[in-house]
Order: sequence, then structure tokens, then C-alpha cells
Amino acid sequence: MHRLATALFILTVAGAVSAADTLSEFSAALAKAGRDWEYSKTENEMTGEVTETTAMFQSRDAPYMQLVIRNSKDDGLQAYAFPDGEVNCPGACQLLVRADDAAPKSFAVTVRRFEFGSYRLDFADVPALIQYVRNAKRVRVQLRYLDIPKNREKGEVVWTVNPKTPLVIHPLRKAVGQ
Repeated sequence: MHRLATALFILTVAGAVSAADTLSEFSAALAKAGRDWEYSKTENEMTGEVTETTAMFQSRDAPYMQLVIRNSKDDGLQAYAFPDGEVNCPGACQLLVRADDAAPKSFAVTVRRFEFGSYRLDFADVPALIQYVRNAKRVRVQLRYLDIPKNREKGEVVWTVNPKTPLVIHPLRKAVGQ
């Protein structure tokens, strides 16, 4: 949520949007965020080809995290999580994921660290993750945060979201005339 507020503040200061527009858009985005899967797509304007589709779920409360399922023409099917802080996962580890009341399932992830200090956890078996969480009304992911000053969360933390609708992976679409 703090990232969204920062981005809206920057847009307002830069004059890209008015303060009233920013406030109403911020309120709408805040009300919607974390309630269900959010979908987007990238389409080539000239050919109509859909080159990427994305499903994302982000938490509204602490601990903050985003879970992203991405289908891309160039990179294929991917799933990754963006935790808010540095997790105890040196390069590769297992994350426990629990869908509804099913037994927790372990998923292999690799860690990508970005220059600006954020992390991305890439799931190795994307089809298995999708199948496991597709119809879940509650998804929980257990993270182990490092006990360091910059982390708001410390130790083992469970990220929980409650999707209202099933996860849908939208297919890519060929260009017109192909």
C-alpha cells in the first residue's frame, strides 16, 4: 500500500494528475486492492496480438506480498511472489503454500534480488502451483524473513489472501490474419 501511495504522490507533484483525481483514484485502487485476482494484458496495437497476460493478487494488510502469474509470448508461463522485505532463502528454497483446508504443499523457488533492494521468488513448477490455488477461497504462503533492521516482518510469517473468484489464466492471442 505504501508503494501505491508513493506513486500517487509523485504523480500529483509532477502535475500528471490533479489532487482530486489522485485522491479518488487512490481510494478506488485501495478499496479494490487485495480483494480478488486482478488481470491485465499486453496487446500489440497494430496486429491485435496478445503478447502477455497477467493475474495478480496483492495483500491489503501486513505482511504485504504480491503473487503474480504471468503468461508471456517471450518467457512462457511464470509465477512469482514479491515479498516486502528480505527473506531467508539463500538462492533457492522451498515455500509452503496452503489452499483452503488442504495440507500445505512445498514449492521450490529461486530468489532474484534486484538492484533497488527488492526480491522476487520464482516458482519452479508453475502448472502445479496454478492447479493447487486455482479454485481456492483462501491461499496462505509461509515466508521466513531475516531478522534485520530494514525488515518490518521478522521470522516466520504467513501471508493470507481470500480470493472471491477462481484464478483464470487467460490465453495469448495470435495476430489478426495468423
